[in-house]
Amino acid sequence: MKRGQGKLIMKMKQMIFLVFIITTLVACSQGRECFIIDSVKLVKTIEIKGSDYFIYLRISGSHDKAAFYELYKGKPTFGECRRPDILVISEEGVDRSEEPVDSSDDLVDRLDGVVSRIVSKLVIDDDLKLSIVYIKGNVQEIDLKDIPIEIKSLTNPSSRR
Repeated sequence: MKRGQGKLIMKMKQMIFLVFIITTLVACSQGRECFIIDSVKLVKTIEIKGSDYFIYLRISGSHDKAAFYELYKGKPTFGECRRPDILVISEEGVDRSEEPVDSSDDLVDRLDGVVSRIVSKLVIDDDLKLSIVYIKGNVQEIDLKDIPIEIKSLTNPSSRR
């Protein structure tokens, strides 16, 4: 090794280490807390008693994704990490678990003893709470952003996409 090369290599190692430390500090600093950004899509706008309500579908996670429906009074703006600027009124998570099939059920031979819960519709009740109705069996799954929405017992609701 030539004279001075050892010092140059040491300086390069120090610079690389310094860049690594700065990058780590910036990535972990306040305001940059999200490593995986949620996907948020408007599902439907609904007018209830003269006010506009917005239903969004939020998909979180990288590999095992979790899906949630969120109801807002007024249209939210989603900033950094897809966090809304207004509070969510109601939120309901999609349950993708499987249930054992009753041995007397004719589906047991085709589904290896378990059946997935399939989202059938989203319901908004009198208290503006969201709930999901599931069905099970050998049926076509609905795309979560195209879910039918039922408004229970509210006077003159109208909806628009």
